[in-house]
Amino acid sequence: VVLATGGLSRPETGSTGDGFRWLSAVGHTVHLPAPSLVPVRVAEPWIRRLQGPSFPDVRLTARPLEPAPGDAPPRVQSSKRRTPKRLSERGKLLFTHFGLSGPLVLNMSSSLLELSRQTEDGSEQLKLEIDLVPTQDHAALDREVRDALAAAPNRKVRNSLAPALPSRLLPLLLELAGVDPDLPANSLTKAARLKLVQLMKALPLTFDGVLG
Repeated sequence: VVLATGGLSRPETGSTGDGFRWLSAVGHTVHLPAPSLVPVRVAEPWIRRLQGPSFPDVRLTARPLEPAPGDAPPRVQSSKRRTPKRLSERGKLLFTHFGLSGPLVLNMSSSLLELSRQTEDGSEQLKLEIDLVPTQDHAALDREVRDALAAAPNRKVRNSLAPALPSRLLPLLLELAGVDPDLPANSLTKAARLKLVQLMKALPLTFDGVLG
């Protein structure tokens, strides 16, 4: 018997999931479909300020959030199916007002959702990190930043770093690093510079689910 009622992806065409409910009602075990090839939401409110920029080659890494001290003990997983405890892929990424999209994110979305459901504390949250320059290691990127600062030592940091860091992200990176954008380039401390490099190599975000 073939029951062809459609899935859940296009409710406006009639794919509202009725078939799954009918099958369940007559005793079948139903494995409900999960969203796939969909954008990802993140929890950080500052993501709204990044709507629009795209990057042709970044690395997106995901891993479960570390349980906070005093949290409930880990759940025992009843399912035999296991997903990797860490996901990492490279590709094109787009920042949106709600989170992340683009081919890289769309292709990873179902795996991210599955990994989030395997978190030990049941939070369904993942730690995401975006490496904006996967072709360079920390040392090479730090040299590029130092060269940019040395080339214009008397200019404001926001202007001096423009050649080295993405212009659309620079104001946010400076803010997250706690750097005054009007600070003279020659006054930027080593600690602040390394913080900027770290943000470029691992911009932190919190997975907050996928779009339907």
